[in-house]
Amino acid sequence: DNSVSLDAYLGQRIRVAFTNYGYMFDNIRVDYDRSVPLVPQPTIEGSATAHLFDDNVYVASLVSGCPQGTTYSWCSSMANGGLATLTVNGDTAEVRYLALGSDTLRCIATNSFGSDTAVAVVRVIDCSARAVPYYMDFESVTATEWNVLGEIPDCWHSFYDGSEAGYAPHVIDSCPYYGLRDIPDNALIMSGEFPYGSESEVILPCFTDSLQNLLMALDYRYESANIGILTVGYRGADGIFNVVDTLPGYSGGYRRHIVSFADATVPDAQIVLRWQVGTQWSVVIDNIEVFRNGGMYDLRLFSADTAMGTVIGGGVYVDGDTAVITARPAEGYRFVMWNDSIDANPRAVVMTSDTSFTAYFAPDTVWHTVTIHAQWMEGWEGAAEDLGAYVTGAGTYREGDTVTLSADSFSPKCPASLYGWVFVPGDTIMENPYSFVITSDTVVTAVYAQGVGITDVVGASFALYPNPASTEVTLDCGGDAEAIFIDLHGREVLRTRCREGKNRINLGSLPAGVYYVRLANALGSSTLKLVIQ
Repeated sequence: DNSVSLDAYLGQRIRVAFTNYGYMFDNIRVDYDRSVPLVPQPTIEGSATAHLFDDNVYVASLVSGCPQGTTYSWCSSMANGGLATLTVNGDTAEVRYLALGSDTLRCIATNSFGSDTAVAVVRVIDCSARAVPYYMDFESVTATEWNVLGEIPDCWHSFYDGSEAGYAPHVIDSCPYYGLRDIPDNALIMSGEFPYGSESEVILPCFTDSLQNLLMALDYRYESANIGILTVGYRGADGIFNVVDTLPGYSGGYRRHIVSFADATVPDAQIVLRWQVGTQWSVVIDNIEVFRNGGMYDLRLFSADTAMGTVIGGGVYVDGDTAVITARPAEGYRFVMWNDSIDANPRAVVMTSDTSFTAYFAPDTVWHTVTIHAQWMEGWEGAAEDLGAYVTGAGTYREGDTVTLSADSFSPKCPASLYGWVFVPGDTIMENPYSFVITSDTVVTAVYAQGVGITDVVGASFALYPNPASTEVTLDCGGDAEAIFIDLHGREVLRTRCREGKNRINLGSLPAGVYYVRLANALGSSTLKLVIQ
Protein backbone atom coordinates (compact mmCIF):
# COMPACT_ATOMS: atom_id res chain seq x y z
CA ASP A 1 0.00 0.00 0.00
CA ASN A 2 1.78 3.11 -1.25
CA SER A 3 0.61 6.76 -1.46
CA VAL A 4 2.03 9.89 -3.09
CA SER A 5 1.19 13.48 -2.04
CA LEU A 6 1.40 16.35 -4.54
CA ASP A 7 0.06 19.89 -5.01
CA ALA A 8 -2.08 20.64 -8.07
CA TYR A 9 -4.71 23.11 -9.17
CA LEU A 10 -8.25 21.96 -9.75
CA GLY A 11 -8.52 21.17 -13.43
CA GLN A 12 -4.89 20.12 -13.92
CA ARG A 13 -4.16 16.63 -15.16
CA ILE A 14 -2.20 14.17 -13.00
CA ARG A 15 -0.03 11.67 -14.80
CA VAL A 16 1.05 8.49 -12.98
CA ALA A 17 3.75 6.40 -14.68
CA PHE A 18 4.40 2.78 -13.73
CA THR A 19 7.50 0.74 -14.58
CA ASN A 20 6.62 -2.92 -14.94
CA TYR A 21 9.12 -5.32 -13.32
CA GLY A 22 6.64 -8.15 -13.29
CA TYR A 23 4.51 -6.79 -10.46
CA MET A 24 0.74 -6.34 -10.58
CA PHE A 25 -1.12 -3.19 -9.46
CA ASP A 26 -4.66 -2.91 -8.21
CA ASN A 27 -6.99 -0.40 -6.55
CA ILE A 28 -5.35 2.72 -7.98
CA ARG A 29 -7.11 5.78 -6.57
CA VAL A 30 -6.55 9.55 -6.94
CA ASP A 31 -8.04 11.56 -4.07
CA TYR A 32 -7.57 14.97 -2.49
CA ASP A 33 -7.21 16.32 1.00
CA ARG A 34 -10.65 17.67 1.85
CA SER A 35 -9.22 19.80 4.65
CA VAL A 36 -7.45 22.03 2.10
CA PRO A 37 -9.70 24.54 0.16
CA LEU A 38 -9.97 23.78 -3.53
CA VAL A 39 -8.16 26.48 -5.55
CA PRO A 40 -8.69 26.22 -9.32
CA GLN A 41 -6.05 27.28 -11.79
CA PRO A 42 -6.77 30.91 -12.84
CA THR A 43 -7.70 31.39 -16.49
CA ILE A 44 -8.10 34.51 -18.56
CA GLU A 45 -10.30 34.72 -21.63
CA GLY A 46 -8.34 34.56 -24.87
CA SER A 47 -9.78 37.95 -25.81
CA ALA A 48 -11.92 40.37 -23.88
CA THR A 49 -13.10 43.95 -23.91
CA ALA A 50 -12.09 46.68 -21.48
CA HIS A 51 -13.93 49.99 -21.32
CA LEU A 52 -12.16 53.29 -20.62
CA PHE A 53 -13.92 55.67 -18.24
CA ASP A 54 -12.65 58.60 -16.15
CA ASP A 55 -9.01 58.50 -14.93
CA ASN A 56 -8.08 55.80 -17.43
CA VAL A 57 -9.77 53.14 -15.34
CA TYR A 58 -10.85 50.06 -17.25
CA VAL A 59 -13.19 47.46 -15.88
CA ALA A 60 -12.71 44.07 -17.49
CA SER A 61 -14.27 40.70 -16.73
CA LEU A 62 -11.20 38.65 -17.58
CA VAL A 63 -10.70 36.07 -14.86
CA SER A 64 -12.81 32.95 -14.58
CA GLY A 65 -12.98 30.24 -11.93
CA CYS A 66 -11.50 32.41 -9.18
CA PRO A 67 -12.72 31.87 -5.62
CA GLN A 68 -12.73 34.70 -3.11
CA GLY A 69 -9.48 35.18 -1.25
CA THR A 70 -7.15 34.52 -4.21
CA THR A 71 -4.72 37.38 -4.85
CA TYR A 72 -3.74 38.43 -8.37
CA SER A 73 -1.07 40.74 -9.71
CA TRP A 74 -1.79 42.33 -13.08
CA CYS A 75 0.79 43.67 -15.50
CA SER A 76 0.30 45.48 -18.79
CA SER A 77 2.56 45.35 -21.84
CA MET A 78 2.95 49.13 -21.56
CA ALA A 79 6.20 50.39 -20.11
CA ASN A 80 4.35 52.27 -17.36
CA GLY A 81 1.87 49.50 -16.85
CA GLY A 82 2.90 48.36 -13.36
CA LEU A 83 -0.46 47.56 -11.81
CA ALA A 84 -1.57 47.24 -8.23
CA THR A 85 -2.03 43.86 -6.63
CA LEU A 86 -5.76 43.26 -6.40
CA THR A 87 -7.96 40.86 -4.49
CA VAL A 88 -10.58 39.57 -6.90
CA ASN A 89 -14.10 39.10 -5.63
CA GLY A 90 -15.83 36.90 -8.17
CA ASP A 91 -14.63 37.33 -11.75
CA THR A 92 -14.16 41.10 -12.15
CA ALA A 93 -10.82 42.89 -11.87
CA GLU A 94 -10.15 46.62 -12.02
CA VAL A 95 -7.24 47.30 -14.36
CA ARG A 96 -5.60 50.70 -14.88
CA TYR A 97 -3.62 52.36 -17.66
CA LEU A 98 -4.17 50.07 -20.60
CA ALA A 99 -3.29 51.04 -24.16
CA LEU A 100 -6.19 51.99 -26.44
CA GLY A 101 -6.81 49.57 -29.29
CA SER A 102 -5.38 46.46 -27.69
CA ASP A 103 -3.12 45.49 -24.80
CA THR A 104 -1.63 42.30 -23.41
CA LEU A 105 -2.22 41.53 -19.75
CA ARG A 106 -0.36 39.05 -17.57
CA CYS A 107 -2.15 37.80 -14.49
CA ILE A 108 -0.17 36.16 -11.67
CA ALA A 109 -2.39 34.26 -9.25
CA THR A 110 -1.00 33.51 -5.79
CA ASN A 111 -2.35 31.07 -3.24
CA SER A 112 -1.11 28.66 -0.62
CA PHE A 113 0.25 26.35 -3.31
CA GLY A 114 2.35 29.03 -5.00
CA SER A 115 1.50 31.02 -8.11
CA ASP A 116 0.43 30.63 -11.71
CA THR A 117 0.34 32.92 -14.73
CA ALA A 118 -2.18 33.46 -17.53
CA VAL A 119 -2.12 35.93 -20.43
CA ALA A 120 -4.95 37.70 -22.27
CA VAL A 121 -5.12 40.08 -25.23
CA VAL A 122 -7.58 42.81 -24.33
CA ARG A 123 -9.53 44.95 -26.81
CA VAL A 124 -9.53 48.39 -25.23
CA ILE A 125 -12.45 50.72 -26.04
CA ASP A 126 -12.48 54.45 -25.37
CA CYS A 127 -15.62 55.18 -23.37
CA SER A 128 -15.09 58.89 -22.89
CA ALA A 129 -18.07 61.21 -23.51
CA ARG A 130 -19.73 60.78 -26.92
CA ALA A 131 -20.33 63.65 -29.34
CA VAL A 132 -23.85 64.40 -30.58
CA PRO A 133 -25.66 63.65 -32.74
CA TYR A 134 -25.26 60.03 -31.67
CA TYR A 135 -26.98 57.14 -33.45
CA MET A 136 -27.27 53.46 -32.55
CA ASP A 137 -29.13 50.93 -34.72
CA PHE A 138 -27.41 47.89 -33.08
CA GLU A 139 -26.32 46.49 -36.46
CA SER A 140 -22.65 46.50 -35.41
CA VAL A 141 -23.42 44.41 -32.30
CA THR A 142 -23.39 40.62 -32.47
CA ALA A 143 -26.97 39.40 -32.00
CA THR A 144 -28.16 36.27 -30.22
CA GLU A 145 -31.54 34.61 -29.72
CA TRP A 146 -34.11 36.45 -27.66
CA ASN A 147 -33.64 34.23 -24.57
CA VAL A 148 -29.86 33.76 -24.84
CA LEU A 149 -27.63 36.27 -23.08
CA GLY A 150 -25.69 38.38 -25.58
CA GLU A 151 -23.96 41.69 -26.14
CA ILE A 152 -24.91 45.30 -25.79
CA PRO A 153 -23.03 48.15 -27.51
CA ASP A 154 -19.56 49.15 -26.30
CA CYS A 155 -19.61 51.61 -23.39
CA TRP A 156 -23.24 50.86 -22.57
CA HIS A 157 -24.17 49.28 -19.24
CA SER A 158 -27.02 47.00 -18.32
CA PHE A 159 -28.61 45.91 -15.05
CA TYR A 160 -31.01 43.02 -14.45
CA ASP A 161 -32.42 41.77 -11.16
CA GLY A 162 -33.78 38.44 -12.40
CA SER A 163 -32.11 35.08 -12.00
CA GLU A 164 -32.14 34.03 -15.66
CA ALA A 165 -29.21 35.58 -17.50
CA GLY A 166 -30.91 35.08 -20.87
CA TYR A 167 -33.49 37.73 -19.98
CA ALA A 168 -30.94 40.47 -19.32
CA PRO A 169 -30.87 43.29 -21.91
CA HIS A 170 -29.02 42.26 -25.09
CA VAL A 171 -29.13 42.57 -28.86
CA ILE A 172 -31.24 40.12 -30.90
CA ASP A 173 -32.09 39.75 -34.59
CA SER A 174 -35.39 37.86 -34.30
CA CYS A 175 -38.01 36.72 -31.83
CA PRO A 176 -40.58 33.97 -32.47
CA TYR A 177 -43.17 35.05 -29.95
CA TYR A 178 -46.37 37.07 -30.04
CA GLY A 179 -46.02 40.70 -31.07
CA LEU A 180 -42.27 40.48 -31.84
CA ARG A 181 -42.30 37.96 -34.69
CA ASP A 182 -41.46 40.40 -37.48
CA ILE A 183 -38.38 42.21 -36.12
CA PRO A 184 -36.61 43.18 -39.37
CA ASP A 185 -33.02 43.57 -38.10
CA ASN A 186 -30.89 43.84 -34.95
CA ALA A 187 -32.59 45.45 -31.99
CA LEU A 188 -32.25 45.70 -28.19
CA ILE A 189 -34.57 43.46 -26.18
CA MET A 190 -35.42 43.94 -22.50
CA SER A 191 -37.33 41.02 -20.97
CA GLY A 192 -38.80 39.91 -17.69
CA GLU A 193 -38.60 36.68 -15.70
CA PHE A 194 -41.60 34.48 -15.07
CA PRO A 195 -43.36 34.25 -12.68
CA TYR A 196 -41.90 36.79 -10.27
CA GLY A 197 -41.29 39.74 -12.57
CA SER A 198 -38.18 41.83 -12.83
CA GLU A 199 -36.66 45.21 -13.49
CA SER A 200 -33.91 45.82 -16.03
CA GLU A 201 -32.02 48.92 -17.11
CA VAL A 202 -29.81 49.99 -19.97
CA ILE A 203 -27.52 52.99 -19.42
CA LEU A 204 -26.24 54.95 -22.41
CA PRO A 205 -22.75 56.52 -22.53
CA CYS A 206 -22.09 60.06 -21.37
CA PHE A 207 -22.37 62.84 -23.96
CA THR A 208 -20.30 65.97 -24.51
CA ASP A 209 -23.39 68.20 -24.35
CA SER A 210 -25.30 68.82 -21.18
CA LEU A 211 -28.31 66.51 -20.96
CA GLN A 212 -30.57 69.57 -20.68
CA ASN A 213 -29.77 70.44 -24.31
CA LEU A 214 -30.56 67.01 -25.71
CA LEU A 215 -33.46 65.07 -27.16
CA MET A 216 -33.60 61.33 -27.74
CA ALA A 217 -35.68 59.60 -30.43
CA LEU A 218 -36.22 55.85 -30.44
CA ASP A 219 -38.39 53.19 -32.07
CA TYR A 220 -40.05 50.77 -29.68
CA ARG A 221 -42.70 48.09 -29.55
CA TYR A 222 -44.16 46.12 -26.67
CA GLU A 223 -44.64 42.37 -27.03
CA SER A 224 -48.10 43.04 -25.61
CA ALA A 225 -49.55 46.54 -25.49
CA ASN A 226 -50.88 46.09 -21.95
CA ILE A 227 -47.99 44.27 -20.27
CA GLY A 228 -44.95 46.08 -18.90
CA ILE A 229 -43.81 49.69 -18.46
CA LEU A 230 -40.98 51.29 -20.45
CA THR A 231 -39.58 54.39 -18.74
CA VAL A 232 -36.93 56.83 -19.94
CA GLY A 233 -34.99 58.81 -17.36
CA TYR A 234 -31.51 59.72 -16.18
CA ARG A 235 -29.17 59.02 -13.28
CA GLY A 236 -26.36 61.20 -11.98
CA ALA A 237 -23.51 60.58 -9.54
CA ASP A 238 -25.98 60.38 -6.68
CA GLY A 239 -27.40 57.17 -8.19
CA ILE A 240 -31.01 58.39 -8.09
CA PHE A 241 -33.17 57.44 -11.08
CA ASN A 242 -35.14 60.45 -12.35
CA VAL A 243 -38.17 59.66 -14.54
CA VAL A 244 -38.55 61.83 -17.65
CA ASP A 245 -41.13 59.98 -19.76
CA THR A 246 -43.19 56.79 -19.71
CA LEU A 247 -43.77 55.36 -23.16
CA PRO A 248 -47.33 54.13 -23.78
CA GLY A 249 -47.91 50.46 -24.52
CA TYR A 250 -47.83 49.73 -28.25
CA SER A 251 -47.39 46.43 -30.11
CA GLY A 252 -48.56 47.14 -33.66
CA GLY A 253 -45.13 47.52 -35.23
CA TYR A 254 -42.50 50.08 -34.25
CA ARG A 255 -43.59 53.47 -32.92
CA ARG A 256 -41.27 56.50 -33.00
CA HIS A 257 -41.06 58.48 -29.77
CA ILE A 258 -39.06 61.58 -28.81
CA VAL A 259 -37.99 62.37 -25.24
CA SER A 260 -36.83 65.79 -24.03
CA PHE A 261 -34.36 66.11 -21.14
CA ALA A 262 -34.88 69.86 -20.68
CA ASP A 263 -35.55 69.37 -16.94
CA ALA A 264 -32.45 67.22 -16.31
CA THR A 265 -30.48 69.55 -14.01
CA VAL A 266 -28.24 66.86 -12.48
CA PRO A 267 -24.64 67.31 -13.72
CA ASP A 268 -22.90 64.49 -15.61
CA ALA A 269 -26.13 62.52 -15.83
CA GLN A 270 -26.57 59.52 -18.12
CA ILE A 271 -29.70 58.43 -20.01
CA VAL A 272 -31.37 55.31 -18.61
CA LEU A 273 -33.98 53.00 -20.19
CA ARG A 274 -35.92 51.01 -17.59
CA TRP A 275 -38.26 48.05 -18.24
CA GLN A 276 -40.54 46.85 -15.46
CA VAL A 277 -42.72 43.80 -16.01
CA GLY A 278 -44.34 41.07 -13.94
CA THR A 279 -43.90 38.28 -16.51
CA GLN A 280 -41.52 37.14 -19.23
CA TRP A 281 -42.95 39.64 -21.71
CA SER A 282 -40.54 41.95 -23.50
CA VAL A 283 -40.04 45.31 -25.14
CA VAL A 284 -37.84 45.86 -28.22
CA ILE A 285 -35.98 49.13 -28.87
CA ASP A 286 -34.22 50.23 -32.05
CA ASN A 287 -32.77 53.23 -33.90
CA ILE A 288 -31.82 55.36 -30.90
CA GLU A 289 -30.81 58.89 -31.85
CA VAL A 290 -29.51 61.53 -29.40
CA PHE A 291 -29.36 65.09 -30.76
CA ARG A 292 -29.47 68.72 -29.75
CA ASN A 293 -32.84 70.26 -29.08
CA GLY A 294 -33.91 71.84 -32.39
CA GLY A 295 -37.03 71.80 -34.57
CA MET A 296 -39.55 69.01 -34.08
CA TYR A 297 -42.42 68.54 -36.51
CA ASP A 298 -45.70 66.71 -36.36
CA LEU A 299 -46.62 64.31 -39.19
CA ARG A 300 -50.34 63.55 -39.19
CA LEU A 301 -51.82 60.81 -41.38
CA PHE A 302 -55.47 60.21 -42.31
CA SER A 303 -57.46 57.69 -44.31
CA ALA A 304 -60.19 59.06 -46.54
CA ASP A 305 -62.23 55.96 -45.61
CA THR A 306 -61.03 53.82 -42.72
CA ALA A 307 -63.25 50.95 -43.92
CA MET A 308 -61.13 50.79 -47.08
CA GLY A 309 -57.69 51.15 -45.51
CA THR A 310 -55.43 52.56 -42.80
CA VAL A 311 -52.13 54.48 -42.65
CA ILE A 312 -48.98 54.17 -40.53
CA GLY A 313 -45.84 56.27 -40.08
CA GLY A 314 -47.23 59.37 -38.42
CA GLY A 315 -45.68 60.91 -35.31
CA VAL A 316 -43.20 63.52 -34.18
CA TYR A 317 -39.97 63.86 -36.16
CA VAL A 318 -36.83 65.97 -35.90
CA ASP A 319 -36.06 68.61 -38.51
CA GLY A 320 -34.48 66.84 -41.47
CA ASP A 321 -35.57 63.32 -40.48
CA THR A 322 -36.97 61.07 -43.21
CA ALA A 323 -40.34 59.59 -42.29
CA VAL A 324 -41.70 56.58 -44.16
CA ILE A 325 -45.49 56.57 -44.52
CA THR A 326 -47.45 53.54 -45.68
CA ALA A 327 -51.04 53.10 -46.79
CA ARG A 328 -52.51 49.69 -45.95
CA PRO A 329 -55.64 48.84 -47.97
CA ALA A 330 -58.19 46.53 -46.40
CA GLU A 331 -59.13 43.28 -48.08
CA GLY A 332 -61.02 43.95 -51.30
CA TYR A 333 -59.59 47.45 -51.71
CA ARG A 334 -56.50 49.08 -53.22
CA PHE A 335 -54.49 52.21 -52.52
CA VAL A 336 -55.04 54.94 -55.14
CA MET A 337 -52.97 57.98 -54.13
CA TRP A 338 -52.17 60.55 -51.44
CA ASN A 339 -53.96 63.88 -51.31
CA ASP A 340 -51.15 65.53 -53.32
CA SER A 341 -51.77 63.04 -56.19
CA ILE A 342 -48.54 61.08 -55.54
CA ASP A 343 -49.15 57.32 -55.60
CA ALA A 344 -45.83 56.08 -54.12
CA ASN A 345 -46.47 53.53 -51.36
CA PRO A 346 -44.53 53.29 -49.07
CA ARG A 347 -43.41 56.89 -49.39
CA ALA A 348 -40.41 58.72 -47.89
CA VAL A 349 -41.08 62.23 -46.53
CA VAL A 350 -38.31 64.60 -45.39
CA MET A 351 -39.61 66.54 -42.40
CA THR A 352 -39.07 70.30 -42.56
CA SER A 353 -42.40 71.47 -41.11
CA ASP A 354 -45.66 70.20 -39.64
CA THR A 355 -47.49 68.36 -42.39
CA SER A 356 -50.32 65.93 -43.03
CA PHE A 357 -51.31 63.42 -45.69
CA THR A 358 -54.57 61.68 -46.56
CA ALA A 359 -54.60 58.28 -48.26
CA TYR A 360 -57.32 57.48 -50.79
CA PHE A 361 -58.48 53.94 -51.47
CA ALA A 362 -60.82 52.31 -53.98
CA PRO A 363 -62.42 48.90 -54.46
CA ASP A 364 -60.28 46.30 -56.19
CA THR A 365 -62.95 46.15 -58.93
CA VAL A 366 -62.51 49.20 -61.19
CA TRP A 367 -65.63 50.51 -62.90
CA HIS A 368 -65.82 52.65 -66.06
CA THR A 369 -68.72 54.41 -67.77
CA VAL A 370 -69.66 54.56 -71.46
CA THR A 371 -71.54 57.70 -72.52
CA ILE A 372 -73.13 57.91 -76.00
CA HIS A 373 -74.21 61.10 -77.78
CA ALA A 374 -75.84 61.36 -81.22
CA GLN A 375 -75.15 63.76 -84.12
CA TRP A 376 -76.72 64.27 -87.53
CA MET A 377 -74.35 65.56 -90.20
CA GLU A 378 -76.92 68.15 -91.24
CA GLY A 379 -76.13 70.00 -88.01
CA TRP A 380 -78.33 68.59 -85.25
CA GLU A 381 -76.61 67.23 -82.14
CA GLY A 382 -77.93 66.04 -78.78
CA ALA A 383 -79.33 63.06 -76.98
CA ALA A 384 -79.99 60.03 -79.16
CA GLU A 385 -83.65 59.77 -78.15
CA ASP A 386 -84.23 63.42 -79.06
CA LEU A 387 -82.74 62.82 -82.49
CA GLY A 388 -84.92 59.77 -82.99
CA ALA A 389 -81.92 57.43 -83.06
CA TYR A 390 -81.76 54.11 -81.29
CA VAL A 391 -78.35 53.32 -79.74
CA THR A 392 -77.28 50.68 -77.20
CA GLY A 393 -74.07 50.15 -75.22
CA ALA A 394 -74.09 53.05 -72.76
CA GLY A 395 -73.69 52.18 -69.07
CA THR A 396 -71.23 51.10 -66.37
CA TYR A 397 -68.75 48.27 -66.94
CA ARG A 398 -65.99 46.51 -65.05
CA GLU A 399 -62.49 47.22 -66.33
CA GLY A 400 -61.66 44.61 -68.98
CA ASP A 401 -65.28 43.97 -69.95
CA THR A 402 -66.24 43.90 -73.67
CA VAL A 403 -68.61 46.72 -74.67
CA THR A 404 -70.77 46.40 -77.80
CA LEU A 405 -72.14 49.55 -79.42
CA SER A 406 -75.14 49.29 -81.76
CA ALA A 407 -77.09 52.02 -83.57
CA ASP A 408 -80.25 52.25 -85.71
CA SER A 409 -82.85 54.83 -86.76
CA PHE A 410 -86.50 54.43 -85.81
CA SER A 411 -88.09 57.83 -86.36
CA PRO A 412 -88.88 60.18 -89.27
CA LYS A 413 -86.95 62.77 -87.25
CA CYS A 414 -83.78 60.87 -88.20
CA PRO A 415 -84.13 59.91 -91.90
CA ALA A 416 -80.52 58.76 -91.93
CA SER A 417 -78.29 55.77 -91.28
CA LEU A 418 -75.25 55.52 -89.04
CA TYR A 419 -72.10 56.96 -90.54
CA GLY A 420 -69.75 55.89 -87.73
CA TRP A 421 -68.73 56.04 -84.08
CA VAL A 422 -66.52 58.99 -83.11
CA PHE A 423 -64.56 58.41 -79.87
CA VAL A 424 -63.40 61.34 -77.74
CA PRO A 425 -60.46 61.31 -78.03
CA GLY A 426 -59.84 58.73 -80.76
CA ASP A 427 -60.60 57.61 -84.27
CA THR A 428 -63.85 57.25 -86.15
CA ILE A 429 -64.92 53.59 -86.33
CA MET A 430 -66.95 52.57 -89.37
CA GLU A 431 -68.54 49.43 -87.88
CA ASN A 432 -72.04 48.72 -86.64
CA PRO A 433 -72.25 46.99 -84.25
CA TYR A 434 -68.79 47.70 -82.83
CA SER A 435 -67.12 45.94 -79.83
CA PHE A 436 -64.12 46.99 -77.72
CA VAL A 437 -62.51 46.18 -74.34
CA ILE A 438 -63.02 49.02 -71.87
CA THR A 439 -60.03 50.31 -69.86
CA SER A 440 -61.21 53.84 -68.99
CA ASP A 441 -64.27 56.08 -68.99
CA THR A 442 -65.35 56.45 -72.63
CA VAL A 443 -67.37 59.07 -74.48
CA VAL A 444 -68.54 58.21 -78.01
CA THR A 445 -70.78 59.96 -80.56
CA ALA A 446 -73.00 58.09 -83.02
CA VAL A 447 -72.83 60.17 -86.23
CA TYR A 448 -75.74 59.82 -88.70
CA ALA A 449 -75.87 60.97 -92.35
CA GLN A 450 -78.79 60.75 -94.77
CA GLY A 451 -78.13 58.18 -97.44
CA VAL A 452 -74.70 57.31 -96.02
CA GLY A 453 -74.66 53.99 -94.18
CA ILE A 454 -71.92 51.74 -92.90
CA THR A 455 -73.15 48.49 -94.45
CA ASP A 456 -72.10 48.14 -98.11
CA VAL A 457 -74.61 47.02 -100.66
CA VAL A 458 -73.50 43.92 -102.52
CA GLY A 459 -72.67 44.64 -106.15
CA ALA A 460 -70.82 47.93 -105.78
CA SER A 461 -67.23 48.06 -107.11
CA PHE A 462 -65.03 50.99 -106.10
CA ALA A 463 -61.30 51.62 -105.47
CA LEU A 464 -59.05 54.59 -104.73
CA TYR A 465 -55.28 55.10 -105.08
CA PRO A 466 -52.66 56.11 -104.22
CA ASN A 467 -53.33 55.82 -100.52
CA PRO A 468 -51.87 57.70 -98.71
CA ALA A 469 -52.29 60.55 -101.20
CA SER A 470 -51.11 64.14 -101.24
CA THR A 471 -52.67 66.49 -103.79
CA GLU A 472 -54.59 64.06 -106.01
CA VAL A 473 -56.33 60.69 -105.75
CA THR A 474 -57.75 58.37 -108.43
CA LEU A 475 -61.24 56.91 -107.91
CA ASP A 476 -62.02 53.78 -109.92
CA CYS A 477 -65.80 53.43 -110.03
CA GLY A 478 -67.78 50.45 -111.35
CA GLY A 479 -70.40 52.87 -112.59
CA ASP A 480 -71.45 56.48 -112.24
CA ALA A 481 -71.58 57.38 -108.55
CA GLU A 482 -71.51 60.22 -106.09
CA ALA A 483 -68.33 60.55 -103.94
CA ILE A 484 -68.62 62.25 -100.54
CA PHE A 485 -65.44 63.02 -98.50
CA ILE A 486 -66.08 63.13 -94.70
CA ASP A 487 -63.57 64.08 -91.96
CA LEU A 488 -63.18 62.47 -88.52
CA HIS A 489 -65.69 64.91 -87.03
CA GLY A 490 -68.38 63.58 -89.38
CA ARG A 491 -68.41 66.72 -91.49
CA GLU A 492 -68.75 66.62 -95.27
CA VAL A 493 -65.73 68.41 -96.76
CA LEU A 494 -65.98 67.52 -100.48
CA ARG A 495 -68.69 66.13 -102.82
CA THR A 496 -68.08 65.22 -106.48
CA ARG A 497 -69.41 63.02 -109.31
CA CYS A 498 -67.46 59.90 -110.18
CA ARG A 499 -67.88 58.64 -113.77
CA GLU A 500 -67.58 54.96 -114.59
CA GLY A 501 -63.87 54.15 -114.82
CA LYS A 502 -60.91 56.13 -113.49
CA ASN A 503 -61.48 59.63 -112.09
CA ARG A 504 -58.70 61.98 -110.90
CA ILE A 505 -59.82 64.06 -107.91
CA ASN A 506 -57.93 67.21 -106.83
CA LEU A 507 -57.34 67.21 -103.06
CA GLY A 508 -55.57 70.56 -102.85
CA SER A 509 -58.31 72.13 -100.72
CA LEU A 510 -58.15 69.42 -98.02
CA PRO A 511 -55.63 69.56 -95.13
CA ALA A 512 -53.59 66.49 -94.18
CA GLY A 513 -55.51 63.95 -92.13
CA VAL A 514 -57.75 60.90 -92.22
CA TYR A 515 -60.94 60.95 -94.30
CA TYR A 516 -63.67 58.56 -95.30
CA VAL A 517 -64.91 58.52 -98.91
CA ARG A 518 -68.50 57.40 -99.35
CA LEU A 519 -69.29 56.15 -102.90
CA ALA A 520 -72.80 55.10 -103.91
CA ASN A 521 -74.74 54.33 -107.10
CA ALA A 522 -77.66 52.19 -108.14
CA LEU A 523 -75.61 49.02 -107.78
CA GLY A 524 -74.51 49.62 -104.21
CA SER A 525 -72.28 51.68 -101.94
CA SER A 526 -68.91 51.51 -100.23
CA THR A 527 -66.93 53.49 -97.64
CA LEU A 528 -63.17 53.76 -98.18
CA LYS A 529 -60.58 55.21 -95.80
CA LEU A 530 -58.18 57.80 -97.25
CA VAL A 531 -55.08 59.29 -95.69
CA ILE A 532 -53.87 62.67 -97.00
CA GLN A 533 -50.27 63.59 -96.21
